[in-house]
Amino acid sequence: MQTLPLRGGYFLSFDIRGRAPVNPSEGPSATYRAVSPDYFATLSVPLLKGRAFTRADRNGGHQVAIVDRAFADKFFPKEDAIGQGLHIGNGSKDFFDIVGIVGNIHYAGLDADPAPTMYVPIVQDTFGTMWVVEWTEGDPSQLAASARQVVRDIDPMLPAYSINTLSQIVSESVAPQRFSMLLLGTFAAIALFLAAVGLYGVVAYSVQQRTREIGLRMAIGAAPGDVLRMIVGGAMKLAIVGVVLGLAGAAAFARLAATLLFEITPSDPASYGATSAVLFAVAMIACYTPARRAMRVDPMAALQTE
Repeated sequence: MQTLPLRGGYFLSFDIRGRAPVNPSEGPSATYRAVSPDYFATLSVPLLKGRAFTRADRNGGHQVAIVDRAFADKFFPKEDAIGQGLHIGNGSKDFFDIVGIVGNIHYAGLDADPAPTMYVPIVQDTFGTMWVVEWTEGDPSQLAASARQVVRDIDPMLPAYSINTLSQIVSESVAPQRFSMLLLGTFAAIALFLAAVGLYGVVAYSVQQRTREIGLRMAIGAAPGDVLRMIVGGAMKLAIVGVVLGLAGAAAFARLAATLLFEITPSDPASYGATSAVLFAVAMIACYTPARRAMRVDPMAALQTE
């Protein structure tokens, strides 16, 4: 193929058979890829309908094309894309008959919706620069030298460069977003720590101020568990108010983080639920130590203090 996933798009205009042709500058266009028959299987891209390319799809033979789901949904929303003809602006005079529909692939980036894409057999439209995608077993980085040697055996003058794993390509494509999320996560962890320290301090001070009250309660029959529930329950009410206000603020500013998220929405219920659970757990831990100290108050000593 001429371009790898997540490495940018290559667009061409096209006309659809049976529809009035339009000016190329005004007509539809889509991402264009020339690929080998095993391309989709190598990348584990599902074949949704029709057939994949075969060795029988050769140069000079019947011209065929495969489109992805985004292409079929956009240009053939109410009809079957299989059997439709595309006159692609790649220099060919004939129509390419659509023989299959495959799943979407992100070519522009994970932060962008998959663009409608059309594929043709690589033998029917060759390019000067090509990329080879290979499925390996074990550590793929160990096969770089072997891949270069295979290319030299084919043509000693043919360069083999920029050999990377797909995981490296994905990592490079999300590096800016990952750095931003790292900063946000670091600041969030610091804020959570400061909130826990602050809550601990408030509860500890409250326990100290209520020492005589706690001693009196225990002197007239309050059990240590009752004291624990009283201290923790009062602090958790503050935590609930804080979490509710925090969730409201997060929902209000969620769209600002939309560009850093992939495959989830800014209002993802699972994320809000998990965050709330973490906050409640931190609040509970921050309250527990002062509450345990309150349970060990000596009623007689507490009543004797001013």
